[in-house]
Amino acid sequence: MLEAACTTAFFGFLRCGEFTVMNQFDPECNLCCSDLQITADCIFVTLKKSKTDPFRQGITIPLYKTGCSICPVLSILKYNQLRQSVYSSNTEAFFISEDMKPLNRKFFISHVKLGLSCDSYNGHSFRIGAATSAQEARLEDHLIQTLGRWSSNCYTRYIHTSPNVLKNAQKQLAETDRS
Repeated sequence: MLEAACTTAFFGFLRCGEFTVMNQFDPECNLCCSDLQITADCIFVTLKKSKTDPFRQGITIPLYKTGCSICPVLSILKYNQLRQSVYSSNTEAFFISEDMKPLNRKFFISHVKLGLSCDSYNGHSFRIGAATSAQEARLEDHLIQTLGRWSSNCYTRYIHTSPNVLKNAQKQLAETDRS
């Protein structure tokens, strides 16, 4: 479940509140089984509520097969198969823990932080990581903005530039022939 939730959060550029439950599960706003449409190479995740959707019209996020070891489609399919065989689906919540409870934000964040520096990870870590990874993969700015559903260039605040990138940039500046 955690693998599927993490890959969904990363590839969907999701905020923690878009796929976890804060207090009590509400099918009107939380992620349900019926909010996923599965096709041959893509899973469409419909968010009924999002910060970037103030009129609550819903937004559908496509998650495509990557053909790599980290794949949101394969993770979700594997989890969904296990979920259906073990839990007989008597809850609408898509992400559920072993004790049949909807994935709670606090539970999710505490399990993501296991073995990591607690100050460095929070509910936006997957969104930040996705934006940073997209920049490192040299995706065009408009793609990063579209993938993250940002309506302005505020997405640039999510991109963390590593010291190595800064070091290489300075090296490139020094190597530029200015004669």
